[in-house]
Amino acid sequence: MVFHDGQKNLLDDIISALEGLLKAESEQVYRVAVEVTTMLITSGGVSFIGSKFQGVYAPLVHLLLCSNTSTVTSCATSLRVIITNLAKSREGIGVEDLWKAFKDMNVLNILGYRLQTHERFDGEGSSLYIAIADLLSAICHFWKVARFSLGSNSNFQKSVLFQCANINEAVSSAALRLCAALGMPLPVFSYILSY
Repeated sequence: MVFHDGQKNLLDDIISALEGLLKAESEQVYRVAVEVTTMLITSGGVSFIGSKFQGVYAPLVHLLLCSNTSTVTSCATSLRVIITNLAKSREGIGVEDLWKAFKDMNVLNILGYRLQTHERFDGEGSSLYIAIADLLSAICHFWKVARFSLGSNSNFQKSVLFQCANINEAVSSAALRLCAALGMPLPVFSYILSY
């Protein structure tokens, strides 16, 4: 997507407004901002890399830690798309900012803990599991150092392997993608499922 100067300025204004709205105290306000941000990111693709969009990284990462399932799901989806777009972009703009936000908020451990504390993901929880597992997979593919942080936790590994056998195919597929991103060997996978 190519933007003209007038469109670029308008887009920058929209992104600045979203950045402020994502930091709002009101759940109703930031939930709408998350949905709009997700729509912009998924429709804009790589063209947003290099714009002012870096300003929304930290607020999106912060909102990953909230208790609202739909907000966390949307934030995880947005951040996964951002990581995918960063991987496609040759510019590398914002990579350090995003990784710093993940590290500062201890996102890997918190999301890993969130996935391992729930045994059953069904209904709205299944979309949450899929979004978080796919985000963690993208993080592990893009920042190899994240593999050790998540993969060295045996309880997390067991919980991911447990979800590989989930009757919900979407959940089990997300768990399998996460296993692959973590580089978990197949013999461990077979052993734990037979356990």
